[in-house]
Amino acid sequence: MQIDQIILFKHVVEQETISQAAKLCHISQPAASKQLQGLEEELGVKLIERTNRGIKMTEAGHIFYDFTISVTDMYSNLTNEMSDWKYNRESLDITACPVIANYVLPNHICELKKEYPKFAFNILPTSPESTIEKILLRQAKLGFCVDVEPHPELHLQKMFDDEIVLVSCTKYPIEDKIKISDLNKHLIVILDKKHIYYEKVYDYCKSIGIDLDTKHNVQQFYTLESIKNLLMNCAAISLMPRRSVAKEIKNGLLKEVEVVGIHIPYGVYALTNVKDHMSPLMIKIIELVKNDA
Repeated sequence: MQIDQIILFKHVVEQETISQAAKLCHISQPAASKQLQGLEEELGVKLIERTNRGIKMTEAGHIFYDFTISVTDMYSNLTNEMSDWKYNRESLDITACPVIANYVLPNHICELKKEYPKFAFNILPTSPESTIEKILLRQAKLGFCVDVEPHPELHLQKMFDDEIVLVSCTKYPIEDKIKISDLNKHLIVILDKKHIYYEKVYDYCKSIGIDLDTKHNVQQFYTLESIKNLLMNCAAISLMPRRSVAKEIKNGLLKEVEVVGIHIPYGVYALTNVKDHMSPLMIKIIELVKNDA
């Protein structure tokens, strides 16, 4: 088993197509398919199945995907440390939930790079469990996470409040304000079970008597971007973090739909290990994220 195969499989799962994963790995689609076949033969199990709707992970595939996350994180940490040593530079590892990693931090980091040119800022999008683990193990200096429980080894700072909202393309045929029962008329796409946002949606819906496991008009996807593409094509509506679609709503590409009786809030926190020194740069990043609300 080679690291290239592990990275490829992770991309296949997250991009939902072999062709797009192949592009990210800078190889042809036939070469990617051959690598995946070789991986399955080596493990002696089927990892993915090809369906009319795209790629679907098997039960073994879900187990292996969790493994790829750990391995690629370690590989990334190793390459970053080697690169820092080679070029005699400093680095700051930041682990964060997808909304912070993908939509809040990038612009701030680009500005900070001008002020701290010798610093390498490594942003790692992770689950809440992984974020907390990396901070506790001191594998990352700074983390941003959703609704963190108090922990004796963690220093927590509240950044801002956000919520899960219903959104659609502005051209999608739906009223600006609907009832909960109206949701049955539409295909609803949500993030899959590996995301904290799924738990927020699932738990809240269950509390108001909606069982997502038995709903036939609900489809899960792996990434925020894949859901956005569906929304842009007017293929469905979605329950998403407001912060992740703020730009599209502002630009008139998506709209927020009010659902009477639904309110799914959550808080975003900054995490550091109580044993770690809080550097001026870390303090500055925390303040930038907090003021971004």
